[in-house]
Order: sequence, then structure tokens, then C-alpha cells
Amino acid sequence: MAETEEKASGLGKFQESLERTLMPISEKMSKQRHLGALRDGMMLMIPATIVGGVFMILAMPPVDLTTIQPTNFFFSFLIAWKTWANANISWLIVPYYMTIGIISVYVSAGVSYSLAKTYEMNPITNAICALVVLFTVTATSASTAEGAAVYTISGLGTSSMFFAMVSALVVVEIDRLFEVHNITIKMPDIVPPAVSGAFSILYPILANVALFVLLNLGCTTLTGAGLASIMTTIFAPLVGAVNSLPGILFINFLNTTFWFFGIHPAGITGPITTPLATMGLAANAEAYAAGDPLPYIFAGNVNAIFGNWTTYLGLCLLMMVFCRSAQLKALSKVAIGPSIFDINEPMIFGIPTMMNVLMYIPMVICGALNFTLVYLCMDAGLVTKFYLNIPAFTPVPVAAFLSAMDWRALVLWAIELALDMVICLPFMKAYDQQLLSQEQANEVEA
Repeated sequence: MAETEEKASGLGKFQESLERTLMPISEKMSKQRHLGALRDGMMLMIPATIVGGVFMILAMPPVDLTTIQPTNFFFSFLIAWKTWANANISWLIVPYYMTIGIISVYVSAGVSYSLAKTYEMNPITNAICALVVLFTVTATSASTAEGAAVYTISGLGTSSMFFAMVSALVVVEIDRLFEVHNITIKMPDIVPPAVSGAFSILYPILANVALFVLLNLGCTTLTGAGLASIMTTIFAPLVGAVNSLPGILFINFLNTTFWFFGIHPAGITGPITTPLATMGLAANAEAYAAGDPLPYIFAGNVNAIFGNWTTYLGLCLLMMVFCRSAQLKALSKVAIGPSIFDINEPMIFGIPTMMNVLMYIPMVICGALNFTLVYLCMDAGLVTKFYLNIPAFTPVPVAAFLSAMDWRALVLWAIELALDMVICLPFMKAYDQQLLSQEQANEVEA
């Protein structure tokens, strides 16, 4: 008994020490306006990417007419769908090109809008300013047979995402300098606010466009590559690190550890991983539309779907079948519905998994095993990489299938769910026995 209390006391002191160290860092990062703007700006564009993904699938269903035969109703439906899509692809694919195909536009607008709001500046005028800069720097032109200039959207996809993020932040900061120092065109009071407001942003737009045009010209002259291309090259090591197996496993370990100590990882790892996962998803969608190999494993919600979302659902199923303690039996009935729809808070705070070593150990093991299998399968081409953005709270197995439009992703998810349950079972039974003993002791005392 004394030994147990000593261990509990030691763990408590360790928790307090980590809280003193990590909580201030977490709070500062979650309140850091630029990181928050990146995270929130990416969230604003989710509806557009979902719409684009839906129309891309309508236009380009994953059906190979050379191998499939109308041997049953389902195959006949797939053949009819593919035939219809091929005949109508010219208009079906337009929503994809106007959403995911120009994703840098939404990144620029979303990030600048979010950052301007934190400064209590006009978010719309700042978003317009950021978009003017983006269009000016990334514009690519060609000539028609008649000699007319045509500007394409090729520079507004994932190749300019990093430039869109950085330029959006810089544009708002420059706009803020003009506002703080009251450098603006002052119109008479008689002029309507809508008109005077339009002129108030003229100086900041001129300054931003001039700055970025000169920077882009300098980069092109010195290196032969534009500013957007250079920024992509600068951030390439970060993308490569996060898209590697060690990088993803490290992120999983951090997220699970932060949750163990009651710290939400979204404020710490989210500002870094969310933009990269979004970029990976958009790049995969571009590759799919072009018929090229999908480049990124770390894309969309792949880390969550094959990670904690699956493990928590496995824990809930174990509680329903094997546990005898009143606490876990009651919790399983309440948590099973939310767990299916990716809502794990009832489990986190009900078991609880927070500050619970018996739950932390299997969560770490499952996180490492799950994504190792996912990485190896996707890298070998056994399972399609994610290229579609699925709405929040989609049931986990459905999300696994729809994100890749591949039945093998569903099979892999089911295998990992079974493995997670096997790994977690002895830990869950040990914890259940601990709770059961406590409940029986409480009954005796009562």
C-alpha cells in the first residue's frame, strides 16, 4: 500500500513538473497569433476541398474499364458511372480545378483573414490585399495562336502553398504598419464609408505588390526560380521529415504523450502538422487528377484515422465485452456512439486515459504499430494514399474507405482495429480488475 502511494506521489510530482514546463509552452503556442492564423486559415478552406473532392470522384471514379466486367449489378453500376463520367468530364471536373486546383488562393485568403481578425483589422481588405500579391507573383502566362496573352491557374495549386502562407502573414503585418502609423488616403467626411474604406487600403496594396514584385524579380534574376518556387524548396526538408516514417511516429508519440498529461496537442503540433497534411492531401488530389502516382503518405486525416481514432474504438469495444467494473461497463454504453464518429473525449476523461500508465503504454504501442503498417502498405502501393477530404465526424471505417476510395484501406483499418484490441486487452483487463477491486472495497466500507 505504501509502495503504491509512493509511486502515485512520484507520478504526481512528475506530472506537476511537466505541467509547469509544458503548459506555458502550450498556452503560448496556442495564443501565438501567426501559428493560430495558419491553423484557422486552413480550417476555413475545408468545405471547398470537400466539394472539390466530391466532384473529382464524380468526374474520375476509380474504375478500370479494361479489367471490370458487368458480371453483377454493382459492377454494372460502376461501368455505367465511369462511362457517364468520361462523357461529362469537361464540366464535372471544373469544381475540382476551382477548389483544390487553386488551393493557394484559399490558403492566402484564409490565413490573411484569420490573422487580420486577431489584430481587429478589416479582414476582408487584408484578404484582398494578400490575394493581389499572390496573383501577381504566381501568375504564369502563355500566348494563343492569335498572340493574345492567357494566364493559367497552374501556379495557384500546391506548388505555391508555402508562398501563400508566408505572404499572407507578411501582407497583414505590412498593412498593420500602415494602419498603426495612420498612413492612408484621408477622404472628406462627406464621402460614404464604403468609398473611403476602399481608398484606405490603396497604399498598403501598392507597398505590398511593389515589395513582392521586386523580391520575385530579384529571385528570378539571381537563381532562375521565382519566389514561390524558392519558398517551396526552403520548406522541402520539413515536408520530407514529416512525410517520413520516423517523423510521423515522432508526431504520434508527442500527441499521445501530450494527451497523457492532459495537454491538448492541437495547440502545439497542430499549427505545424495541419498545413502539411492539407498540402499533402491537395498534392495527392492533383496527382490523381493528372493520372500520376500520389506523392504523400502524410495527407489529410490519415494520422488520426489509422491512429488514436481506431485505438479508442478498440478500447471501447473491449470495455463492452470483457470489462466487469461498473465504471467501464457504464462508460462503454455511453462512449460507443461518439467513438464510432471520432469523438473520443468520453474515453479520454471517462476511463480516463489521462495520467493512466496502463492506457498510455498500449496507446503508444498501437500508434507506432498502426502507422508503421500504414506507411509500409501505402509506400508499397498495396493501399492507395489519401487524396480526398472527408467531413468531420464521418464514421472511422467509412472515412478510411472514402479518403482513399480504396476497399483495401477498409481492410487495413479492420486489421489494425483487431491488432489494437489484442494489444490493449491485457492492459484493459488489468485496469478493469483494479477498478473492480476498488468498487468492491467501497461496497464493503459502505
